[in-house]
Amino acid sequence: MLEYLGMLGFGKEAIFDLDSWEGIFLSGIAGLLLIIFGYLIKGFWGAVIALGAGALIFLYAKDLLIF
Repeated sequence: MLEYLGMLGFGKEAIFDLDSWEGIFLSGIAGLLLIIFGYLIKGFWGAVIALGAGALIFLYAKDLLIF
Protein backbone atom coordinates (compact mmCIF):
# COMPACT_ATOMS: atom_id res chain seq x y z
CA MET A 1 0.00 0.00 0.00
CA LEU A 2 2.86 2.36 0.72
CA GLU A 3 4.14 1.83 -2.82
CA TYR A 4 0.82 3.02 -4.25
CA LEU A 5 0.96 6.20 -2.20
CA GLY A 6 4.48 6.81 -3.51
CA MET A 7 3.29 6.42 -7.09
CA LEU A 8 0.59 9.01 -6.44
CA GLY A 9 3.20 11.52 -5.31
CA PHE A 10 2.75 11.23 -1.57
CA GLY A 11 5.70 10.57 0.67
CA LYS A 12 8.55 11.94 -1.41
CA GLU A 13 10.43 12.08 1.85
CA ALA A 14 9.88 9.68 4.70
CA ILE A 15 7.93 10.97 7.68
CA PHE A 16 9.26 8.44 10.19
CA ASP A 17 12.85 8.33 8.94
CA LEU A 18 14.61 8.23 12.36
CA ASP A 19 17.57 10.09 10.84
CA SER A 20 16.42 13.42 12.20
CA TRP A 21 14.93 14.60 15.44
CA GLU A 22 11.61 15.30 13.67
CA GLY A 23 11.30 11.66 12.63
CA ILE A 24 12.09 10.42 16.11
CA PHE A 25 9.63 12.91 17.61
CA LEU A 26 6.87 11.92 15.17
CA SER A 27 7.49 8.23 15.85
CA GLY A 28 7.14 8.85 19.58
CA ILE A 29 3.95 10.86 19.09
CA ALA A 30 2.51 8.10 16.88
CA GLY A 31 3.33 5.53 19.58
CA LEU A 32 1.66 7.63 22.27
CA LEU A 33 -1.43 8.09 20.10
CA LEU A 34 -1.63 4.35 19.55
CA ILE A 35 -1.39 3.74 23.28
CA ILE A 36 -4.11 6.30 24.04
CA PHE A 37 -6.37 5.01 21.27
CA GLY A 38 -5.98 1.39 22.38
CA TYR A 39 -6.55 2.29 26.02
CA LEU A 40 -9.75 4.16 25.23
CA ILE A 41 -11.09 1.24 23.21
CA LYS A 42 -10.13 -1.77 25.34
CA GLY A 43 -8.11 -0.68 28.37
CA PHE A 44 -4.59 -1.78 29.21
CA TRP A 45 -4.49 -4.78 26.90
CA GLY A 46 -5.92 -2.71 24.05
CA ALA A 47 -3.04 -0.28 24.49
CA VAL A 48 -0.52 -3.14 24.42
CA ILE A 49 -2.09 -4.67 21.30
CA ALA A 50 -2.34 -1.32 19.49
CA LEU A 51 1.30 -0.46 20.23
CA GLY A 52 2.45 -3.93 19.18
CA ALA A 53 0.49 -3.75 15.93
CA GLY A 54 1.87 -0.28 15.26
CA ALA A 55 5.41 -1.51 15.87
CA LEU A 56 4.92 -4.42 13.47
CA ILE A 57 3.55 -2.11 10.77
CA PHE A 58 6.46 0.29 11.31
CA LEU A 59 9.03 -2.49 11.04
CA TYR A 60 7.30 -3.88 7.94
CA ALA A 61 7.33 -0.46 6.28
CA LYS A 62 11.06 -0.10 7.04
CA ASP A 63 11.70 -3.65 5.76
CA LEU A 64 13.25 -4.69 9.07
CA LEU A 65 11.21 -7.84 9.74
CA ILE A 66 12.99 -11.16 9.32
CA PHE A 67 10.00 -12.86 7.71
